[in-house]
Amino acid sequence: MAPRTKPVLAAAVLLLMAACGGSDTEATNDPGGGTSATVTTKNFAFSPTTIEAESGDTLAITVTNSDDVQHTFTIDDADIDVVVEPGASGETQVTVGETALAFRCRFHPQMTGTIGSGTSDAGDTGSKQGEGDDDLDY
Repeated sequence: MAPRTKPVLAAAVLLLMAACGGSDTEATNDPGGGTSATVTTKNFAFSPTTIEAESGDTLAITVTNSDDVQHTFTIDDADIDVVVEPGASGETQVTVGETALAFRCRFHPQMTGTIGSGTSDAGDTGSKQGEGDDDLDY
């Protein structure tokens, strides 16, 4: 590789990494007194990748799939596993604990994120209530 191509390649890699980086959001308070967040799947990534909520909050999460393939919104520590079809949405609720909860897509291991009351390590302390097409076998 020519010496002049290396800086251009390095800049392209850094730009790509920045474009693929995650985003953070704070959960919003609903007028009815609850807390909610919306997560979108697009280009095999969750957006946002971090959801901040207060410990003890029950968080209503809507997951919208903007890809052409199925995704899941899975929180292992809270026994939540919502399958979301292409172009569809699914909903679930989780109680935010003292430690962060990791979420992921079972089908695409690179798709991950965190729900928590800070940036603590992912762990347990969530409770589940999910709905969606989670009866599908793969």
